[in-house]
Amino acid sequence: MTRNFFLVSLILLLVSCTPKPPPVLPPRPKALVPDWISRQPADDNYWYGVGMADLKSSGDPRQAARQRAMSEIAEQLKVNVKSKLTDVMEATNMDYKEHSKSIIETRVEASLDYVEVSDSYQDTQGQYVLAKLDKQQYFDKLEREKQEAEIIAGDLILKSIAGVSAMAFTNLALALETVSSYLDLSPQMEYPAGSGQMKSISSIVAKIMRDYNNRIQVRFNPTSLQTIPLINDDKRITVTVIDEDLGQSLASIWLRVKFSNEPSHDLILTKDD
Repeated sequence: MTRNFFLVSLILLLVSCTPKPPPVLPPRPKALVPDWISRQPADDNYWYGVGMADLKSSGDPRQAARQRAMSEIAEQLKVNVKSKLTDVMEATNMDYKEHSKSIIETRVEASLDYVEVSDSYQDTQGQYVLAKLDKQQYFDKLEREKQEAEIIAGDLILKSIAGVSAMAFTNLALALETVSSYLDLSPQMEYPAGSGQMKSISSIVAKIMRDYNNRIQVRFNPTSLQTIPLINDDKRITVTVIDEDLGQSLASIWLRVKFSNEPSHDLILTKDD
């Protein structure tokens, strides 16, 4: 009995001294692929863009992916601007298509300050970036800039209504140029001053331009020539620009003149006399 107990004790001792095998670690979980890679997010607070860059062909994959994500946001801005510009054109019965390119460029440039990288992911193939643009910050900035432009344009328009002159036309052109980047937001001013009526600045400029053009009469003396006068020729044409309402000649007015059957034209500037 004693011998059997000794054998059992010896076996237990040997078993307890035998080194244990290392623990088997569970397999490392694979990184989950973000949902935004296959399905671009969309909500009322942000514009989103997803960009991807190949790890092998891009010197800076993260920067390349970010640029492509921003390009996606820019495309959404273009759609937004074109839609609003169409609404404004229908409301004012004016054509602003020639300004659409500059508006879009200004808008995309303004968005760069508020685009941020929301998330990123990398696998064996490429780098992915999710960028977003805060709509509220974006529109707040545009509103501030538009209001500043409205003040400047309004002052220029008020300076132009004193009467027909070269400076009046210059001020009107500058007023329209000042607000041209915000035409899709329908910039306005109180007009006439003190009336409490808010009107579209572009419509005001167009009306004043039409009124001034209707007041202008261009007179030629003589009214026609059979030949084009040369520098040393005795034949001359005197061109006078008159404000018909006041009966006064206007100086510093640029005119584009063209002789019959001549393909080219010249620009002339009227003088005080």
